Amino acid sequence: MEWLFDIIGAILKYIGAFTLLLLFVYLANPGYFEKIILHILRIVSYVSKRLDKIYLERDLNHTIRDSVKSLEKFLPVSSPELKVIWTESETLEGYLERGFVVVRMKYHKNRARNIARALTIYIPEILPFEARAVMDPDLALAMSSVIATNIAERDPLVVQQIYEAVDVRFQDSSKGKDLLGNLQEIDEQSLFSRILAPQIIRGCLKAYPRRPQELQDEIQKLIEILSTLIRGELLPRPILNGKYINLAIVRVASPEKIILDPELESHLKFAKHCRTKTLYVLAAGTKAKLASKLTQRISKEMNCKIDFEDVYKGTYKGKLTDIYCSKLSGSI
Repeated sequence: MEWLFDIIGAILKYIGAFTLLLLFVYLANPGYFEKIILHILRIVSYVSKRLDKIYLERDLNHTIRDSVKSLEKFLPVSSPELKVIWTESETLEGYLERGFVVVRMKYHKNRARNIARALTIYIPEILPFEARAVMDPDLALAMSSVIATNIAERDPLVVQQIYEAVDVRFQDSSKGKDLLGNLQEIDEQSLFSRILAPQIIRGCLKAYPRRPQELQDEIQKLIEILSTLIRGELLPRPILNGKYINLAIVRVASPEKIILDPELESHLKFAKHCRTKTLYVLAAGTKAKLASKLTQRISKEMNCKIDFEDVYKGTYKGKLTDIYCSKLSGSI
């Protein structure tokens, strides 16, 4: 029996060393430690339904926390922890309780479906209550689905499940389907999170508790403006000087026009005559550097603040390219 005790002793020795290593990683880098634990949970989650439920909740919280943090730069959203209560009912239910978003749902063997269902309930709860109260229901659903797919973008199966769930909700609403299509198209250049969603939410907060038709008209106008711009179509005056949504978009012109106006004086003149509370500067491809230069000039000459300035990858005219977007506000 000595050999058995030797084996047990060796195993305990390695377990002790592994535990010490995990403790060191936790103290040095808690975020990396959490990823290790998630990988371990993912491996053992196939052993039983109970372990899979634990993994799903932990993985969702980790993914949501990272994704919502990036959204907080542009959107007035919160990131409460998700708590899943597994039931036998197919009815989905979500509510806020003691700082948690509680989701009541039935467990399914299809992991992607479980994640998608949890996200579709969680996302509306992180938006300001006042904004949701004022927002058109179709718009709220379409916006929530776009945010959910952004969070789940690394898992195509989850994204597919989210789309399928939204399609069911919109099956009798051609208006809802068209709206979702427009929002997804705008999101291809990440202008949903940078321009559209923040302006809609702020407009709704300003209108609360009323639901004026004027707000709905301004939201529709903003969607039309952004849809036109992302397709690269001509829009002489991308200005929305409304009561609830007030902005102008300065798009850096085509290369031919830049040759005739290398200092972008016409763009600066347009910005000065907009008379809106907020300005956005947009550009695609090689024009990003010129757009950044224009942003700095607007900030200096118009005495306004640069809220953000980003260059990232997006789709423009069917091609993946650099997209530039900045926001200015203040004494415009």
